[in-house]
Amino acid sequence: MDYQSFINCIIELLNEQTEEGTWIEIGHQLRNNGVNHDSFVFRRQNEPIAPSIPAACFYEAYQKGSSVNEIVREIRSCYEAGKPGREVDLSFLTDAGALRRNTVCRLINHEYNKELLEQVPHRIFLNLAVVYYYILEDPEIGNGSILLRSDQLGMLGISAQELDLCARVNTRKRCPVSFGTLKSVMDDLLGKTEPAEGEKGEEKTILWDVDEKNRQEVPLYILTNKERFYGAYWMTDPDVQRMIAERIGGAYYVLPSSVHECMVVPEYIAWDCASLAEMVTEINRECVPKEEVLADTIYYYSEKDKNLTLFSYDVDN
Repeated sequence: MDYQSFINCIIELLNEQTEEGTWIEIGHQLRNNGVNHDSFVFRRQNEPIAPSIPAACFYEAYQKGSSVNEIVREIRSCYEAGKPGREVDLSFLTDAGALRRNTVCRLINHEYNKELLEQVPHRIFLNLAVVYYYILEDPEIGNGSILLRSDQLGMLGISAQELDLCARVNTRKRCPVSFGTLKSVMDDLLGKTEPAEGEKGEEKTILWDVDEKNRQEVPLYILTNKERFYGAYWMTDPDVQRMIAERIGGAYYVLPSSVHECMVVPEYIAWDCASLAEMVTEINRECVPKEEVLADTIYYYSEKDKNLTLFSYDVDN
C-alpha cells in the first residue's frame, strides 16, 4: 500500500475497535520550516484535548515488514499508555495572566515559515522571526509547549508588544543563556566541572572549509540555553551580543547550527567568510533535520556599531 492507503486502512481498523464515543482521524499539523506532521488523533465527546500519535514511524514499520494488525495493536497500546487519567484543564489558554507568566521566545526562519507566521504573533529579527510558546507543565500529561496564535491574543486583549515584553523576561528566567567554548559546553552537558579561570589556555577547534582543502585551528564558541533547546534565540538579545564581544575580545561571526544553538567565531581569525557560509549550508543539508534548520546565512557583530547584522559579502566588514 502507498502512504495514503495505509493511513486510511489504519484509521478504519482503529475505528472498528475503539469504544463508543471515541473516534480516530488523521490530523495535519504545520510545524517549523513548512514541515507537516500527520498524526492519528483520538477524539472523545466533550473532551477539549485529543491525544495524538505520529503516523510516519508506523508507515516505516509497515514498509519494513510489520503487519497492519501489529501496527494497530501498537498504536492502541501507545494510546492507552499515554492518555490522561483525568479530565485535562485547559483554562490557562483563556487566562491572560497565565499567558503573561508562562510564555517564552523561540527563533525560527522567516522565509521558510511565511504560512505559519500569518497565523501567529511574531517579531522580525533580520531574516528570522521570534515566535512565542506557552510552556505547559502538567504531572498528568507531561511537560510540553504550545505555539501561541494571533486569535488567542485578540480574545484575551493582549497586544503583540506586551506579549513580546513578557516573553523576553520569562525566557531569561526559564531558559537562561549558556555561552562558552565547545569543550566547556560539552563538559557541562556531561556534568563535568570546568577548570577555574586561568588554569587553561584558549581552547581551539579544527575547522575545514566545505571542500576540505583548507583547515584552521580557531577558538570556537557555542551559544544556546541551559536546556539546549531552541537556544539560538539568544543571538537576538542585545545584552548577550555585547557580553559575547566582551568575552571573546571584539567583533565576531554567528553561524546558526540549528534552532537550538549557534556557533560563534571571533573576527580576528581572518577566516574566509564565504567558506563559513558554505559550511553552514552544508551542515544544514547533511546533518540537521529540516524542522530544526535556522538559516543558511551567517551574521556579523560589529564592535563599533554594537549590533548584529546579516553578513553581506558586498560590505567590507
